[in-house]
Amino acid sequence: MDVIYNIHPSLAWDWRVAADLFFGGMGVGTFLFALVADWHFAGRHKQLCRTAAGLSPLLVILGLLFLLSEMGRPFSFYKLFFSFAPSSVLWWGAWLQFIFVIGALVYSNWWRLDHRETDRRVLGWALSPVAVAVGAYHGFLLSSLETRALWSTGSTVLASVLSFITTGIAITLVVHFSKDRSLKQMSLKNLSTFLDELHGVRNILGAALFAQGVVFVIWYLALEQGDPGGVAALAAANAAYATLFWVFGIGLGLIIPLTLGVSFILLRSHVSPPVEVGSIVLTSSLILIGGFVIRLGIVLGGQAAPIIMSLG
Repeated sequence: MDVIYNIHPSLAWDWRVAADLFFGGMGVGTFLFALVADWHFAGRHKQLCRTAAGLSPLLVILGLLFLLSEMGRPFSFYKLFFSFAPSSVLWWGAWLQFIFVIGALVYSNWWRLDHRETDRRVLGWALSPVAVAVGAYHGFLLSSLETRALWSTGSTVLASVLSFITTGIAITLVVHFSKDRSLKQMSLKNLSTFLDELHGVRNILGAALFAQGVVFVIWYLALEQGDPGGVAALAAANAAYATLFWVFGIGLGLIIPLTLGVSFILLRSHVSPPVEVGSIVLTSSLILIGGFVIRLGIVLGGQAAPIIMSLG
């Protein structure tokens, strides 16, 4: 028998938790992008990979700082490393992120050292399972709270994994096109060649955005047609944050970038390389804005509904 209690009228988790999920997942995405792009391009476009690798540990650390600021006693965080609590999601998250950040810092540094190229690739592939685990953790952190019906679905984890792919690629492209002076000095022919080679990356980004949209549709339908707790949670979240989530999250950060991206790909022959670069930066920026808003909507929306407590 399920009884619904409105135990927490105020928010237990605020925007800082959403920021941790956003930056932490994005840091994992940039790491995996550096690893896969290095393999895909067979050593070409090293600056693109170097940008992604350098962003990775910084983004994860930034996310952790937001999470620590949310905790009532942030300076007690170190105690997690002196305890053994395998049943605690936070304990696993602390150790996984610690291992990943140390490894990502070394990986990023080895991108600057040509003689460590082989070591760098070995480290990257060895660290990749930890990276995926950290990314999944940022989704599992919410889904492990079974008393929150909006969060306690497998779709939350899957959406998190897809989101760190999309935001990781997006932030890398934005930073790379914004700071790499060599791109601005390229001839139109060379820039066009680079964009041709980047076409596969943009296809992956589009596929991940589409898959993410499908996951959210499944998530919505599962809640809408599920048990009374899920229906109540969805109704409460929509009543409080529908515009935030569906318009600025899904619309601005998923539907519009996907539509623009497909349009520019279909019209490539009629678009100059500089305009195409502008379209990449625009769509990637929208993905980043939407990625944060989606997480914010889920974190806040999940707390809009009453807590479900089972009496047995």
